[in-house]
Amino acid sequence: MPFPEINVRCDVHISGPQLEEALLLFIDLVLSDTEELATTPVYFVEGVAIMDPPSFDTHQGTRTPLYMFYSAQDLQERSEEFEKAAMRLVLGNKVLCTSVMLLLEVPSEESASSGSGSGSGSRAGFAPRDGGTDAGPGQRASSSLRYEVAHKTYYLHHSSLQDQPHTLSAPRTQTTHYGTLPCEALYGGYFTESAAARRYLELYDVSTVSSSSKTGAAAAAATSRTTRRRSGRT
Repeated sequence: MPFPEINVRCDVHISGPQLEEALLLFIDLVLSDTEELATTPVYFVEGVAIMDPPSFDTHQGTRTPLYMFYSAQDLQERSEEFEKAAMRLVLGNKVLCTSVMLLLEVPSEESASSGSGSGSGSRAGFAPRDGGTDAGPGQRASSSLRYEVAHKTYYLHHSSLQDQPHTLSAPRTQTTHYGTLPCEALYGGYFTESAAARRYLELYDVSTVSSSSKTGAAAAAATSRTTRRRSGRT
């Protein structure tokens, strides 16, 4: 049974005066997400890539797209190297992408075409945490386990206060976007609610947008915000 490729977009908005601190928070979020996935039995983390964004156009030049992959073991043994490379390259409009193998329980082709002979059968979903199932023998026979590749791509948006000299007006917020085109996610089918789309548009100081542009075709990820402090790593 064909299964659609799983791609999740995570736009991370960090506010603060120090860009370096924002980069550290951004990288810490990616590594923390990766560690959390590794503790979930249905996920098998392959690693994290520093790469050109998906919107990078290879036809506008002869440069080979950047792709630096760090395996899960590399992230433990070469963590400082990864963090230094990520800080430098994210500033150069690169993105971080976590790759995992996801174990899914899916109906067999025979069951999907003819239905279960013993009742409801097993529906597609995550594989059982312990590798077993509560279904009866007939239902277990109608489903199978298989791996699917999933990717989660992280984009950084950093807002800082910019002083306006020789004026009495309050400092204004300036947001810099890394690795993404303006309002790119709005056209990618990531939003199912207009409120989430409007919140995303706030990153670009867009106050009004037609209602038809506020919703997408499928849910994936809306704008994420983190205030976590960076924890020490060994």
